[in-house]
Amino acid sequence: MEIHKNKTYHFVGIKGSGMSSLALLLHQKGFKVQGSDVEKYFFTQRELELANIKILPFSEENIEDDLIIRAGNAFPDTHEEIQAALKKGLKVIRYHRFLGEFINLYTSIAVTGFHGKISTTGLLDNVL
Repeated sequence: MEIHKNKTYHFVGIKGSGMSSLALLLHQKGFKVQGSDVEKYFFTQRELELANIKILPFSEENIEDDLIIRAGNAFPDTHEEIQAALKKGLKVIRYHRFLGEFINLYTSIAVTGFHGKISTTGLLDNVL
């Protein structure tokens, strides 16, 4: 994954639970972040607003040439902002793909299964 601290990451669907968390994480790591979504209030936007992350209403005019586009999985390629990005030749990376690339920069541990996840995670927390 290429790191672009001098460019702005634009999240199409920034109020989504995963997208808002990822936007906050990038912002806290020093990246420039903005995004767009519907104008209805969602609880997920509170932390974005507290971090002064710009939230715009959906519009193809939001898409500028120097943006790095991250798109939520809730929006098809026919979405107006995704279409505008593709017309400008910008690469559109979906949430799940970006998250997979981003996590490769770190050591990660996953705890899965049917039983014992909370106990195992608690033990790992104490050990690590």
